[in-house]
Amino acid sequence: MIVFPDSMRLASGSLGLKEIVGRVLPKSTKYRKLSNRPKAITDDVLAVLVHEGLAYTVSTDPFEAVKQIRKAGKRIAILPLEHRKYKTLSDKVVKDVSPKNYLNMNSAPVVRRAVELSRQEADRVGREWAIPSGVSTSTITDKLVKATGMYPYFLQRAAAELRIDNPPIGYYWTGNDNRVRFTTWMRCVNGHENYLKSIKGQYYLELPKTLYAESAEIIVGSQSRPGDKNKFTMLRLPITSEENEKQYSEWMRFSVVGDVPDDIWRAKVHKQRDTENILMSSCVVSAYDGVNRRLRDKHELGVGIEIQINPFPILTANGAELVKLLKEQTLVGKRGLNMTEMDYLIGADTIGRQANTSNYDNNFVNWRAPPTSRK
Repeated sequence: MIVFPDSMRLASGSLGLKEIVGRVLPKSTKYRKLSNRPKAITDDVLAVLVHEGLAYTVSTDPFEAVKQIRKAGKRIAILPLEHRKYKTLSDKVVKDVSPKNYLNMNSAPVVRRAVELSRQEADRVGREWAIPSGVSTSTITDKLVKATGMYPYFLQRAAAELRIDNPPIGYYWTGNDNRVRFTTWMRCVNGHENYLKSIKGQYYLELPKTLYAESAEIIVGSQSRPGDKNKFTMLRLPITSEENEKQYSEWMRFSVVGDVPDDIWRAKVHKQRDTENILMSSCVVSAYDGVNRRLRDKHELGVGIEIQINPFPILTANGAELVKLLKEQTLVGKRGLNMTEMDYLIGADTIGRQANTSNYDNNFVNWRAPPTSRK
């Protein structure tokens, strides 16, 4: 039998079996008395809770399962074992950066749809919009993104609209250096949450004493080894003025080097490639938010010289509700969900099952300010 390491589950922020079941036991006819509480949560215990309407099983199909989870109310949703992704499989899925598992922001159909979305936005706000003669609308180029004001939201929403099967666990893009940058939904969620925790002193995030344009050396607390610290450097940060058109292209060149464990174990695996993929871990997302906020507060590089675009989506209230259900009221078999299992279900909830439909706007918001400045 394969035992799933507790650290992998804890990285997702999900509760364990006892915590999740313990929340409904006081409502159980059979187990409401302390003297009748089970010493172990067995299949029989779960069967009783299902019989009493305090828990229920959901579909093996991820699209149907996530719809059913959203209707949980106060009940426990129990996923069948078809949804389970043990550590070995989870790592394999995350490492396989391909259209099978991720949204490809560089694909020609996605770029064409993103161009249309950017045109619609320009019409809405009354901004001048035109594509220069001879510029392709199927490939991301500096000229195209600058002319259309295209930023990650348009590409991510377009990719979600065009996806009709295989729930994506996240998204990726390729910079002009041919290096693939990728991340997952829960890494974005955890990254933004960790940044907010750092403000309260609940997460260790150390920025450099002095920020220099385009780079920053970061130190974060290790999430797998308490007391240890990890150091990495963010390169090609897209720091510009609000009027500078480079903001629409520079974010695609953003890069990271250093000893972030998540990156070491899951990104540097494509030995057949000339260049390594870059995993944007939750540590990177939280640090990106931290630099973003500091530039806005302290104007170290000049008034208005800031990070204008954040490529890491932020949960809406609707998206946060789903993540809460996955963390606190959902089991797969007899344990809480790990990150990849959550990523799949979030992906299933985010894309539509018919062409040109998407729930992206229901779950995520992309804007140029860090989470603390959102209203």
